[in-house]
Amino acid sequence: MNLLNQTVVHKAFGEGTVIAHDGDYITVKFSNRESRFISPDIFISFLKCKDAQLQSALEEAAAAKEQAKAQKAREEREKAMREAEEANRRAEEAARASAGRAAQPRKSNENNLAFKCNFCDGGCTSSCIGYKGVCSDAQIRYNIELRRHSWCSNANAPCRRYLDGAISRAELDAVNTNTDNFVCYESRMLTAWTAAAGEDLDEEHGIMQGRRIQDAASNSLAILTTRYPEREEEDRVIFGVFVTGEAIEGDEANAGYVVAKEGYTIELTPDEAKELKFWHYYKNKDGGIRWSQGLYRYMKDSVCARILADIVNIKRDPAEKARANAILAYYCRIKGIDTDKIPAANGAI
Repeated sequence: MNLLNQTVVHKAFGEGTVIAHDGDYITVKFSNRESRFISPDIFISFLKCKDAQLQSALEEAAAAKEQAKAQKAREEREKAMREAEEANRRAEEAARASAGRAAQPRKSNENNLAFKCNFCDGGCTSSCIGYKGVCSDAQIRYNIELRRHSWCSNANAPCRRYLDGAISRAELDAVNTNTDNFVCYESRMLTAWTAAAGEDLDEEHGIMQGRRIQDAASNSLAILTTRYPEREEEDRVIFGVFVTGEAIEGDEANAGYVVAKEGYTIELTPDEAKELKFWHYYKNKDGGIRWSQGLYRYMKDSVCARILADIVNIKRDPAEKARANAILAYYCRIKGIDTDKIPAANGAI
């Protein structure tokens, strides 16, 4: 279908006109720029055609294309898995021949996830670290100009557009009232109680590509961690935890994520968080303290039980202490851990 001269509306750039349609690409002229996009993919999220009938046809075409892409990706993953299984089989046979006995498989108990979260002071008070709204002006500037976080700094991101003067503060705050188009994961982390693996944005084509969470599982623990501005990595703190209710692995199109089991969330105050240093419970395999690539790390059941037990000890409010203790008891019960024999934290992964 030819889109030449069609009127379209972009989420960030506003209304424009298609001035070229060449194969899988369209060029749109907006009031202050021209941009090239992949079609019909772009019409799923970032761009809408004013012709409703044509928009519907574009969405159907994009969905069919996405299904074909997902099918191809599944086939490639299945092929890779078969090849990996074959390689493992051969390696095991070689090990048996060498050692004269079958190797014992390693049992995994690491379905828990610790998430690396950009610092967000939205909604910050003396009893709330933040993560309940859009960041302050100072934090927005820090995240973009000093930390250069990838999403915050993206030209299409609401906070970047606000810093550039493209939208007002009122317009920025209004974005977060839209359930389908919020500012960022962090701005709702302690209200939606959802943590995701993140997405990569293809700026040229306006397409979000999700990251997966392998071995995502319900009834495990999600641990939310952050660094205060100007603090070192060794000062990374835990500011919230929750037992996972829904766990979605994700694919190329959609980021993997975990959602809290209702009633099984614990929020830490700023003072409490400072007592709960993440690197007290986790170490890299080489013993180093750094978090470079990726937005999550796997954690052992026993270490997570220790974190929950320490939260119980940190809590001073009787009602919050009782709530934390109930969540600890639930977690230990489903993981088969004796609450009287929880090991001390030793930084082991």
